[in-house]
Amino acid sequence: MGAGAAIAAAVALAAPLSMKWEGLRTNPYRDPVGIATVCYGETAVPMREYNKDECSAMLKVRQTRSFAPIVLSAAPSLSQHPHAFAASIDFAYNVGSFRDTSMARAFRAGQWAKGCDAFMLYRFTHRDGKLVELPGLAKRRMEEKALCMKDAA
Repeated sequence: MGAGAAIAAAVALAAPLSMKWEGLRTNPYRDPVGIATVCYGETAVPMREYNKDECSAMLKVRQTRSFAPIVLSAAPSLSQHPHAFAASIDFAYNVGSFRDTSMARAFRAGQWAKGCDAFMLYRFTHRDGKLVELPGLAKRRMEEKALCMKDAA
């Protein structure tokens, strides 16, 4: 499968996951740190009202053009593992990075189960000098891991 087909297949799996966890807001709003945001977390588009179909298309285009290539450049063999690739795209969309993650290192080494397990390392935040698990983030990471494990067997 070529890179374009691999990206299309992975985005078809990743986009619904991202939509579920990011939540849809068709009118612009300020995120918790004050960044103008709309749709499923878009920050680099004109801030206006969008409909659901526009937001869905925007997410898929951004994942296809921005996040999938970043993920694939960090772990090229993901092109042969569509579920792990999709989980990684969702993670990258949520976090904003992928290259230096535990998952990318494991996938580059061909350690698929270890890479899938590593999603669970990214469910915490620092609060008042302590590491605190965020329940919603833990659920998202569990769903990413489950999707990824479909390719780990």
